[in-house]
Amino acid sequence: MHVMLNMEWQDLDFEIPPLTDQTWLRAIDTALPFPQDVAEAGLESVVADSMYHVEKHSVVVLIARC
Repeated sequence: MHVMLNMEWQDLDFEIPPLTDQTWLRAIDTALPFPQDVAEAGLESVVADSMYHVEKHSVVVLIARC
């Protein structure tokens, strides 16, 4: 699990730690509109980039699965 908290007054880009033999999946992004802000189990979006744009005053949770 990787949690990104942006409590700044501006959007920020966060570097995502690299994984071996796993993929990061976006489980939560509080900046997205309901109901896309929290993904249902098994329907998480793949995060392919090494950076993630986190909007101001929002939280992003990534999970890794094999």
